[in-house]
Amino acid sequence: MKLQQLEAIMRRLDELHPDYLHLKEQLAMMNAGIAGENEVQFYLRELAMPHRVIRNFSFLNAQQQRHEIDFIIIFPSLIVCFEVKNMADTLQFDMETSQLLRIRAGVTERFPNPIEQLKRHLRALSFLFPTTPICGAVVIANRRAIITSKPHDFPIFHADYVTSFIAKKLMQYQEPVMDIEDIYNNLMSLHSPKKEQYTFTFMQLKRDIFCERCTLHMVNSFVCAAVFKINTLIFKHCMISVYLLTRPLPVSSSLGCAIFHRDMQRNGY
Repeated sequence: MKLQQLEAIMRRLDELHPDYLHLKEQLAMMNAGIAGENEVQFYLRELAMPHRVIRNFSFLNAQQQRHEIDFIIIFPSLIVCFEVKNMADTLQFDMETSQLLRIRAGVTERFPNPIEQLKRHLRALSFLFPTTPICGAVVIANRRAIITSKPHDFPIFHADYVTSFIAKKLMQYQEPVMDIEDIYNNLMSLHSPKKEQYTFTFMQLKRDIFCERCTLHMVNSFVCAAVFKINTLIFKHCMISVYLLTRPLPVSSSLGCAIFHRDMQRNGY
């Protein structure tokens, strides 16, 4: 839902808005993250043993600090967590300075250390389930990435190694110690997605209805102004957009309804 809401906002937000470039970057990062998670999900479908998968798990610990875990896979004997990074080019994990370096076209960029991120998540889960074996790994989802340096004591690998990693861990932890459904339900009861708040005024949103093919305004009963053809799907898409914009987050319902009501009146509905 968060992705669709952000897409709906970007279709309406004025390019001159001070948050436009930031939101555009957030949308690109979100799409890249989803693509990377889809790559991991593809390999997880090969798992034949009983298990449960939670994707994009978000919760607050006892200190009200947020944890966002890309994948939690629950087995009767083990819980496995994955931190997924969809990054290309050359990657170097520097543990002494706790950073991830990406080298692209001779330029070095620094990113937060995903190993420390995952260790933090593992500590939080171990606090919730102190008697349950819990392990994790950093998964590089982009097939074009080259990992040139990494620590020897923490697993980091490409997505195609996911099932092999799980198989090795299940050989190490074979004795059932929990009920899958109990752990799954306990975790889902804690799930609370992060709510982003964006602020902008009515005048900073683009008005009218747009053709999704050419982005021009629709005129006179959903007829495209460029090719003068009726877009039969535009009404459906407009209804979806207004639903997303009238969700509690990130736009107020009065603002979304005002946009939709005015557009319908202007187009004879």
